[in-house]
Amino acid sequence: YIENQCILTNIQQLLLVDHINYWVHKGLAPTPAIVRNFAADICGKVPGKNWVSRFVSKHRDRLASEFL
Repeated sequence: YIENQCILTNIQQLLLVDHINYWVHKGLAPTPAIVRNFAADICGKVPGKNWVSRFVSKHRDRLASEFL
């Protein structure tokens, strides 16, 4: 039920985490607006303005520390 309410599936969320970490390791940490655009590209829907902060809180243990 909860996954159905999420804008991204669990697999898509992990894909986004990998994408963010890729750019961070290249030295280009994405802004929250860029992360929202990444998510929109993945799922076809634009997340709300607070979505990125909730996403970061949920995936804090997987995201590169430079992004946080």
